[in-house]
Amino acid sequence: MLFVKTKLQQSSIHGLGLFADEFISKGTPIWKLQKGFDIILTEKQFDELPKLTQDFITHFSYYHQGIKCHILCGDNARFFNKAERPNCGGEGDDVTLALKDIEIGEELTEIYYNFNELQTS
Repeated sequence: MLFVKTKLQQSSIHGLGLFADEFISKGTPIWKLQKGFDIILTEKQFDELPKLTQDFITHFSYYHQGIKCHILCGDNARFFNKAERPNCGGEGDDVTLALKDIEIGEELTEIYYNFNELQTS
């Protein structure tokens, strides 16, 4: 669940991106896994889905290594794009923090492979 104001807009990184709609101070929690809001799929549940749905989940989710489940954000956090020098980062698989001060209009980015070896996009 996102804790800051954001908006979706065209990204120079990849398609749509998630952008700050307020100033975000370094260290501010941006997102946190919220059971009951974010969708948590076990491997068995994922494997039972149609291929098209699996492709969607793979593209827009991350794989939580700790609980061995796919996590699909229930809000626009699924539009975080990856960057080599991200401005957001994980505190484990459950929390994303601002790694620096983020200005209004700046795209929110992460390095997926820091917490998700299965993410491919």
